Amino acid sequence: MAITEKRRVEEQDEMARRYTILSYWIIVLIGLPLWWMTTKIERHPLPYKDIDKLIQSAPDHPPSASSTRVKGYPGYQLSFTVISKGNECVDVSVDYNKLFKPMIQELSSTMAYFKVDFQCRLQAAEPGPSAENFVRGEWNLGGNTISSLPIINFVHYLVDIDQTENYFVYPQWGAVAVTRDNTRAMAFFKRAFVEQLFEIRDLKGWFAEETMRCRHEAIDSLRALVTVLGKNANMPVSRQVSEWVHVAVNHLMSMSHTKSSDNQAEQYGMARNALDAAEAAFFHPAMLARQYFPSENMLAVHLTLFLPLLMPVVVQTLKFLKESRQSVKSV
Repeated sequence: MAITEKRRVEEQDEMARRYTILSYWIIVLIGLPLWWMTTKIERHPLPYKDIDKLIQSAPDHPPSASSTRVKGYPGYQLSFTVISKGNECVDVSVDYNKLFKPMIQELSSTMAYFKVDFQCRLQAAEPGPSAENFVRGEWNLGGNTISSLPIINFVHYLVDIDQTENYFVYPQWGAVAVTRDNTRAMAFFKRAFVEQLFEIRDLKGWFAEETMRCRHEAIDSLRALVTVLGKNANMPVSRQVSEWVHVAVNHLMSMSHTKSSDNQAEQYGMARNALDAAEAAFFHPAMLARQYFPSENMLAVHLTLFLPLLMPVVVQTLKFLKESRQSVKSV
């Protein structure tokens, strides 16, 4: 009876040991894939072949761009400001509606979206001979509303009748008129808008140049993105980044299949959308500079973590198999 009881206890211990080892292996076999899936670098596919074709088709030298002209954007904020001495202020909306608004309405249907605001500032000091620096440097001319659109400033400094009039244009910033006559100021703003700030004397030429610029910058952004990914094998590519890259490539490829003589506004729209998508992908937070470790370092870190955990399980498993084999031979 004692021998039978002892043998029964040994069998129970052996069974418990077997289940314990089996439980460890189940945890390992389930845990390792889960760990791999949750820690692996996420890299969604990108159209590398299409990007290579676009890079090869791009000119070696970027299209020349005017240093004075405002770059093409989907929309702009036109901010008209009257700076007046004392308590006097002028309503510029009347002359705007008469001289400026018809042109803006026409351009809004083909070129870009324009948002307009008016404001009046009261200033006691005179601009003096350095009117340019005074008007541009002393005032924060951001408009009445906070806008994400690029702001083009048109500043009318309302002066006394006997004061010398002045008109000047700041490249890519706006125009300033120091005059008593609001109609003359608005006429100057319109001329500066057309001839210097946007250079749209020939709208077809403007579309052609901006389309080339946007296309070239979009391809440059895609080239930079591919280069960064090639140098950093552990850099993730999120689903959002992949979608933006595909959008940019699709727009650029569509442009390649469309004749340049077709709707130029549509061509410009595709180039602008391609540039927006390419820049959104390149400047995504996941693509910014981070700490990336070589594969050898990652392997060394993981081995030091998992080996101490796995070694006891492996040793006990080998020992159990050896004892089981010996017990089978003895029988």
